[in-house]
Amino acid sequence: ECLGRALRNTPWDCILCSDLLRTRSTLAILQSHCTQSSPVEEQFNAVVREVNFGIREGLPKGITVEEARCLWSKKHGVAVETVSDPAESEAEVLMRQRAFLGVLRSAAVSARPGSGSLPQQQEEEQQEERQHLQPVKVLCVSHGGFIRRFLSNFTDAVPVDSIPNCSITTLRIAYRKEEESSDWAPICRAMDVCVTDHLQPPALFSLGHELGDEVESSSSNDSSSLVEEYTWPIASYASTS
Repeated sequence: ECLGRALRNTPWDCILCSDLLRTRSTLAILQSHCTQSSPVEEQFNAVVREVNFGIREGLPKGITVEEARCLWSKKHGVAVETVSDPAESEAEVLMRQRAFLGVLRSAAVSARPGSGSLPQQQEEEQQEERQHLQPVKVLCVSHGGFIRRFLSNFTDAVPVDSIPNCSITTLRIAYRKEEESSDWAPICRAMDVCVTDHLQPPALFSLGHELGDEVESSSSNDSSSLVEEYTWPIASYASTS
């Protein structure tokens, strides 16, 4: 409820949410406080699900895989050697986060006014003209483990041990088109990490900058290739195990 009140006056262009029940429930609460007059499409996607901790799910962080196997075997009455661990590897999480950045860009481009009104070829031809458009604000409701690893993998933010429930992390994400390919390379900058001011009495929402501020222009000399800029506040619901 505090998070919903804190974000109630922020106008979103696009909403991405994990398809798990706990994040869906969080988004429903946020939307119940939203004062935005125009409805925004909600996209539920497994790409921003929590990290799969496998047989260590719900156990203390210090528990090793082998210890977790023993606990699992005792709990379910099976031999230790038959217990498999479906946990995601760090490489698999990184691959999923890269996929997420692609999903994010596609969703944000679609959210721009006038998008989809032209044939695909004409849309692509007008990409360069989009560099001066207003940034797209995307609300992403995800999970602590996913957010913490994203910050570590794609930003220079100071590492954090955990992401508090219902905290707010704000990123600025820009995309550059690679010169030697047609791929879009993301550039991620952490603006605020794990903000929890809104959770403290009297639930006053305070960030180091306003969510409504425009994304600053790139200082790179190759600014002509910078055609998409997004602000990405992440509302975290589930903490890490």
